[in-house]
Parts: sequence; structure tokens; C-alpha cells
Amino acid sequence: MNPANPIILDLTNCKYADEIHLRIKDTFGFPDYYGMNWDAMWDCVRYYFRKTETCAIQVKGIQTLSENLIEYCDPMWDVLRDLQEARSGITFSVVE
Repeated sequence: MNPANPIILDLTNCKYADEIHLRIKDTFGFPDYYGMNWDAMWDCVRYYFRKTETCAIQVKGIQTLSENLIEYCDPMWDVLRDLQEARSGITFSVVE
């Protein structure tokens, strides 16, 4: 698989946790069995990229979320940091 570079995860104006996970699923092209939780995100994303692949992931729109959803997304940052550590060619950043 050769994902678009950069991959832009746009969370602008999400109102519910399920909507966040649907955008994650669509952005990364996860399978229909994606479990819509942070453990499932890790399980899918670590197999999405080949070990030698390079890619920038940009997370957009986080500032448009409610405080509760911003807090809900805290584990997402852990998943992205773990991915960055596991795949040296993968980086992530927050953009506006």
C-alpha cells in the first residue's frame, strides 16, 4: 500500500466519538471490522504502513472539537506517537 503523502486526518467539527472513528477509518482505509476504539486503531494502523515507508500524518481540526472530545482523543496521540516510534519513517503533526 502506498498512502497519500501527507495523510490528512480532518476532525473538523466532529460532534461524537463515533464520528471521529469514522473519519479515522475513512482516512486510513481501515477494514469494515475496525472496532471504533483506540486499541483497534493501534491494531490497524501498525499494519497500514510498511516498515520502510515514509509518510507524514497531519491531524487537522482538533481545535474545533468540544472539550470532552479533545480529552477523548488523548489516546489517539499515544497511538500516533507509538506508530512514530515503531515506524521511523512516519511522522505526525497537528495543523490548523
